[in-house]
Order: sequence, then C-alpha cells, then structure tokens
Amino acid sequence: MRKQDILEQANAEGIELTQSTLDRYIKYGFLKGEKKDAGYKQIPITTYPEAMTIIQYVDHLKQMPHIKYENIIFVLFGAGLPIDIDKLRNLMIRQRQTVMNQFQEIADHISDIEQARFIANDLAKTEMKSVRKPGRPSEQIKNKEAEWSEKFKLMLLFIKDMVQKNTLSERNALDWIKSFPQHIPVDASEIKEIILKHINYSDWMQQSRYLETENYIHIQEIMTLAKKYYAGMEGPEASKIKESVEKINESLGYDFLWENPTLIYLILFVLLASGKYQLIKTILSNPENLDLWKGGDVYA
Repeated sequence: MRKQDILEQANAEGIELTQSTLDRYIKYGFLKGEKKDAGYKQIPITTYPEAMTIIQYVDHLKQMPHIKYENIIFVLFGAGLPIDIDKLRNLMIRQRQTVMNQFQEIADHISDIEQARFIANDLAKTEMKSVRKPGRPSEQIKNKEAEWSEKFKLMLLFIKDMVQKNTLSERNALDWIKSFPQHIPVDASEIKEIILKHINYSDWMQQSRYLETENYIHIQEIMTLAKKYYAGMEGPEASKIKESVEKINESLGYDFLWENPTLIYLILFVLLASGKYQLIKTILSNPENLDLWKGGDVYA
C-alpha cells in the first residue's frame, strides 16, 4: 500500500493516524518501503507490504505501558512482519552499548568480592522492602534477604568478569545460573557448552553488528516456527506450561512470550551471536520433527 492509501484505510477503520505519525512509524522501522518502477521517466512508487496489519498491531501495542515506543519494532519482528531490518540492527547496537555502559559503571565500583557483597546486601534490602513489615524482621524475611543478597553478589561478579576480562568466568556464570534453578535448567547442555567455552562478549557484539539482513530473516522464521511448536505441545507437562504462561499473561495484561520486546531482543541477540540460527531453522523446519513434538515423545 502507498502512504495515502494507508492513511485512508486507517481512517476508514477508525484508527487515528496522521501523516506525521505514519512518517514516525517509517522512521522507527515499523514499516519497510519497497520502491516499484512507475514507468519511463516516472518517479518510482513506494509501497509498504502488510501495512494495515502493522498499523493495527502498532495501534494495539501503543496502549501497553510496558513497551517503549521504539521497542515496538522487536514485537513486530517477533510477529514475523516485514519491518526495516537496518533500523532494527541499529537499535540493537545502541541498546547493547547502553547496557555495556551500565555494566562498565557497575564493574568500576566493584574492587573486590567484599565490595560486591556490600552492594548486594543493599540491593537485597531494596528487593525485600515491599514485603518487610515494620519492626524486627522475621527469620523467613532474613533468609529471603540472604538468598537475594547471594544472587545479587553472583550477578555483580558475573558482570565484573564480563566487562573487565571481556569473557564470562565459568565459575561465576555457572554459580549465578545455579542460583536461579526455578528459572533456568542448569543441566541444559547448550548452557553448559556456552559457559565452558568462555564466550567472548566482544565477539558477540561484532558478530551481530555485521550480519546481513538475511540472517535476521532466518531468525524471524525461527520465531514463527517456534510458535508452531509451542501451539503443538501436547501432554500433561505441556498443559502445565501453557497454563502457567496463560496465568502470567492474565496478570500482566499482555502476551508475555510474543509481546515482550525484552524477551524478543534477548532471543534475537543470542541466536545472532551463536551463529547457529541456520542449523536451528533447518531442524525446526523439518515436518517430521514437528510431528514428533506434537506426538508427545519429547516428554518421554
């Protein structure tokens, strides 16, 4: 669709969309223009594929307080929509640099393990402030505070290693992961393999910075396939997982898996950095693997 067609269609559907807002969507990469030849000595016509699907979805996402305006592009990417990959790549680079600047600041303030422990204690107290009652804290609160303090200490040491040594310490990384057993399966072979190889963070940065558009498209296809696998999960364990996700979605008021720009960003970054996206896509694209997954053998 051309710009004018988009504006007219949006107006017909009751969506408030001005020329300046549409231009902003294009600026942020929500829409990807394609130039078409208009004939001899004519100015090429720019059209925007799946424009109304994107406009409708953006109109929905703008109502969600947890999504920053510029991060809408991650959700659109995760939905398999044709966004401007160059804009997505540039945003990822900016955000990674912001995170690394914050990590650098943390690392600069941690001279040794005792200082990490001191900062972690403060963080733990802040974390528990909402559940602490006035007066002497109970043993349960004390234990919980100590647990959070240990987790924060490990996290701080993990960040310090990553920034100052430009590598992930196997000991600190594994200890930190083990401190969250309810969230991350420590025995997962892929996690162990990554840690044991001492990932060089700057290599991750460089890899994802210079990858071609095609690589991002591969990952977008992986996300689309992942939705099919999720939808196809069957059996008691699958039901429990889906019920848990539904409860999370209800409490948050949005789809935690696919309307969560931070999660999509992390998936995108890890897959790009791993370099295994083509292999993963090949595996997931195999109809036999999807049939096996649906058959429930994955839970055997």
